[in-house]
Amino acid sequence: YWPMDIHQKRLQTPTTPAQVLNPVASALLDSQVLVIPRDELLWLMGQKPDLAMRVTKLVGLRRRRIENRLRNIMFRPNRDRILLLLAELLESHGQQVGEHWEIRLRLSHQELASLIGATRETVTVTLGQLQLERLIRIERRLIKVLDRNRLIAEANGAPIAVADMGSRVPAPKSAAARRGPLELK
Repeated sequence: YWPMDIHQKRLQTPTTPAQVLNPVASALLDSQVLVIPRDELLWLMGQKPDLAMRVTKLVGLRRRRIENRLRNIMFRPNRDRILLLLAELLESHGQQVGEHWEIRLRLSHQELASLIGATRETVTVTLGQLQLERLIRIERRLIKVLDRNRLIAEANGAPIAVADMGSRVPAPKSAAARRGPLELK
């Protein structure tokens, strides 16, 4: 697919022959790429209806994931977007190690920020807050999820149980909150 322009909410089409003939993609893990010409894939899907169904399902799932990400970028706060991304990465790249889970995909703060439409600084601050809350721990770009159930619950918008409140660090009050309610004269 072509790069998404978030602000214009439409796909950008390639403008030069080089962009059409030389699309660029980067793999984060060791990967193998299989290129199947379009006509041959369509023929094969015509011969194997189960393959056609699986390809259609895969395309639908990817489209839904992209639509959800776009919706999250537009309507969710940064903390929720990071929690949702961590839950998604936990599902696709998570592995249980003892009592915690590790996200085996090592991503920089900038890469995480690019995935959720935020700045690197915002991601760094939010991840630091999640570490203070003892929800995650980060060691050399390896994210360890200390409480998988709580992460998923918070990502899904569940209220925090009273027992969990002791491990949460309250957010610092803004200057306006410290001054108290606004008085009109």
